[in-house]
Amino acid sequence: MRALVIGANGFIGGAIVRELSAHGYTVRAADRTQFASQIANGELVVDAAGPAPLGLVADEEATYARMRELIDGVERRGATLVFVSSFTTLVQSEHFGARWRRAVYPYFRVKETMERMVLDAGRSVVLNPSACLGPDNPTSEKSFVHLVLEQRLPAVIDRTINVIDVRDVAIAARLAARRETAGRIPLAGHNVNVHELARRIARLGGVAPPAFAVNAALAQAAAFWSETAFALMGRVPPSAIRATPLVADGVPMNISDEQRALGAFPRPLDATLRDAVRSHRFARGLERGLS
Repeated sequence: MRALVIGANGFIGGAIVRELSAHGYTVRAADRTQFASQIANGELVVDAAGPAPLGLVADEEATYARMRELIDGVERRGATLVFVSSFTTLVQSEHFGARWRRAVYPYFRVKETMERMVLDAGRSVVLNPSACLGPDNPTSEKSFVHLVLEQRLPAVIDRTINVIDVRDVAIAARLAARRETAGRIPLAGHNVNVHELARRIARLGGVAPPAFAVNAALAQAAAFWSETAFALMGRVPPSAIRATPLVADGVPMNISDEQRALGAFPRPLDATLRDAVRSHRFARGLERGLS
């Protein structure tokens, strides 16, 4: 009952640490680069920090070298690897927008390549969660809940996506560790339009929701040219712009046979949103008290 969680200080990694600790695991934490020497014989290794190069440029070879190092360490020590990937590798759309995103943004190619490396490595499991929400990153600039409650999103994409509680992803990671065979496990939660999701969060938080929703293709084009402009100025664009390709790639998802077999069923969306808003309020109150 030992586990090494890579990316333990992240949104998903932190939830996995808490879940494993609550169920009797002795958990050790590692960052996304310093992990190879920490893998112990026969333990569970959860990689929740696979590089996610959101942007137009990525050091792909360094990313693949990191994954080879992880896989080699797991195989040498006879450990079990659970790799947390992304729903985007499940999307097999011939729609022009999806093909264009995969041609322009290295994120999609990198995720698909890392998954293939993991699945070829024997007794390893790949989790493919949909977009994650939850109470564990209340003030992160990458948090959709945070951006809505701080009213930093004047508009959102008009698209129906699937969202899952990060705590349910953590439960799935714990259950997946008991699997004896390699494989991919899609993880779905609830299908919801992004604008409706923002309105529900805003209503719980007592703030005004984003004023309108924009067409996904127009939003993607605007994000691309905005990111290009930021790059020409030598600046990093805001997280909301960098995340646009992922939101635009979102699709409705059903609970898969693999998820059912695992026994990892999503909690109600209302519970996730209430907890996320409550966590944001608490963190904001604590920040004000310390300032």
